[in-house]
Amino acid sequence: MENNIADAFNKGNSAEELLKIIGFLTEYTIVHFATEEELQIKYNYPGYKAHKQSHEDFKVTVGELTQRFLTEEPGKELVQDVTMTIGDWLISHIRVDDIRMAKFIKDNE
Repeated sequence: MENNIADAFNKGNSAEELLKIIGFLTEYTIVHFATEEELQIKYNYPGYKAHKQSHEDFKVTVGELTQRFLTEEPGKELVQDVTMTIGDWLISHIRVDDIRMAKFIKDNE
């Protein structure tokens, strides 16, 4: 995802194209988070509250980035902020928190 944003910017795509990519990210996170949270509730995941809060925080961050795209010229700095934010999320949340949650669920099926 973050590479798509950087590629779109580097190829000179319009702000509208970049917003479509951000929109996809927003929709994906909503569906992905809802699915994860349903599983956490179903399996009584002990880290549910913290995990859900992490999701809520990221939704706010994505909203702020979207707002910046709507109000700022989509320059290199903004694109770097978006790609770094998404990259950090992928590393810190998905590769750590989600894997921990998945292991718990698998162990408790």
